[in-house]
Amino acid sequence: MNPLSGHTGAMELIRSSAALVVLIACSIVVLTVTLERAWRYFHSRARLPQLREGLRLALKTGSADDAFAVCRQYPSPAANVAVAGLANRHLPLREMDEVMAAAAAGERLILEKRLWLLSTIGHLSPFIGLFGTVVGIMKAFQDLAAAGGGGPSVVAAGIAEALVTTAAGLAVAIPSVALHNWLTRRVRTFVTEMEIMAAYLVAMLAEEKTGTAALPGSLHGRNGAKRVADRPAPTETLAPAA
Repeated sequence: MNPLSGHTGAMELIRSSAALVVLIACSIVVLTVTLERAWRYFHSRARLPQLREGLRLALKTGSADDAFAVCRQYPSPAANVAVAGLANRHLPLREMDEVMAAAAAGERLILEKRLWLLSTIGHLSPFIGLFGTVVGIMKAFQDLAAAGGGGPSVVAAGIAEALVTTAAGLAVAIPSVALHNWLTRRVRTFVTEMEIMAAYLVAMLAEEKTGTAALPGSLHGRNGAKRVADRPAPTETLAPAA
């Protein structure tokens, strides 16, 4: 038995099926996007306790340069939102919160980049496999008609192509949907961290301005992610940054 016969048969099957070629290309796209997004998310993960404590100490001493240095020390979408807030700390608190909300929206666009590919491939792959199945069965009946009868060997190639494309479509779709859900969950985590950071920074600056304990005690819980813009903000403006 030729050890290369199985490999040769697989290559012939791929060359004879356009659906399989498309599905293989889709699987490469899924793998590439997943690895790129996972690498970015890993290097963008926020260390909120350290970031918040560093900002608290920096703002307590009144040093804006130290606050920016803390954000550079813990690079993440939450830190980028804090930088946007610190750069506009001379604005009223509500307007500063809107600036941070705009920065968070921009960060979210970056985090969601290319995720649509996983969703699209996950939804379309079964239909591509179904298309290959229909084409394979049509080929099997054409071969049977051309042969004028015969045994199972006449339609074996077409049926094999139909079954392989069906399985390939599901094999691409299932991981694509699972990976898309996982990465989307990571994006939601980043968004929550950005909202918490915005609320925390506004509360710290409000406390610094008014001298009252404005820091919300529920930041570690679910209510900590609630936008500060939903609450009345002081009308006074902060002193311009040095």
